[in-house]
Amino acid sequence: QALLRPYMLRRTKADVQEKLPLKTETLVKVELTVPQKRVYRAVLDRNLAHIANPRASLSNAFMQLRKACNHPRLLEGGADGEEEAIRRALDAARE
Repeated sequence: QALLRPYMLRRTKADVQEKLPLKTETLVKVELTVPQKRVYRAVLDRNLAHIANPRASLSNAFMQLRKACNHPRLLEGGADGEEEAIRRALDAARE
């Protein structure tokens, strides 16, 4: 380590933080595609009783809804086999 120390660039968090610009967040709201809406509705209908229970943990239900919104195969112009993926997701949501 003593041999390498002169050749290594070491920065502390305090040094780096001073130079970073402030973080900005931009929210872009978009509509769900038709396939996404179908899967979202199927997941929501399946979990409706669980969501209505005030003592239930909602993290799993919300995660499933989030996956339905973000899944790349459910976006317009998605990967090949989009229809098959949608059918499987709908079938899984109904079970």
